[in-house]
Amino acid sequence: MASDKFKLPRSSYEELCKIIIAYKLHPTGASLEDMEKSSGVSRTVVSANNSFLAAVEIIEGGNKKKPTEIGSNLGNALEHSVQNDIQRYWEEVITKNEFLNKMVMAVRVRKGMSSEDLTAHIAYSAGEAKTKSVATGARAVVDILRNSDLVLERDDKIIAAKPEKVESTIINETQTEKTQEYNKIIGKEPQVKLIKTKYRQHDVIVQLEIKINAKPEELDTLGVKVKKLLDEISLESNSD
Repeated sequence: MASDKFKLPRSSYEELCKIIIAYKLHPTGASLEDMEKSSGVSRTVVSANNSFLAAVEIIEGGNKKKPTEIGSNLGNALEHSVQNDIQRYWEEVITKNEFLNKMVMAVRVRKGMSSEDLTAHIAYSAGEAKTKSVATGARAVVDILRNSDLVLERDDKIIAAKPEKVESTIINETQTEKTQEYNKIIGKEPQVKLIKTKYRQHDVIVQLEIKINAKPEELDTLGVKVKKLLDEISLESNSD
């Protein structure tokens, strides 16, 4: 069963990119007339694509719409054909949008789909009427996924990117949680003055200030390591 309606683009990927680049040229906002002049795309077509661009947070605003930060960055990367940045910014757009995320998940769950099957799945999932313009928009979404780091095309099949990308995201989130927990406990950054101690050696007082630059994944064993270090210092001072 199709999900709630999602407004797909009404242009090919190439034409959609022209519109995104044109919006990037108007950081304070542009009317449809401004966009027609800047993009070379008719104002009717620009208007038809605005719902999608707003839904994925590439543009924002009322009658005069302007690019968001990610929209401006993506437009700049597209204008200069910087492929690595194009992939990175499309990935950011996709991961922040529920519908586009679900399309990536569909590819992952099915362990790959043909371009035709993915196009049909996108059109159906969007809940829109079966029209030529919707089919065009669905193909544009396929191309957006292709131009991100989230899917790959191999042997005439679109497959999800390596699982390591997802695992890396999970690890980073876990490390962030641990770091926040650590900071909450000590009220400081991970590199902190942990303890001061001193001992007497040959009638000279030596004061040690120990600093620990702890990574989040090392927090669980930090106490044991500190105790071992202090015990070693104590043993050495007593033997002297």
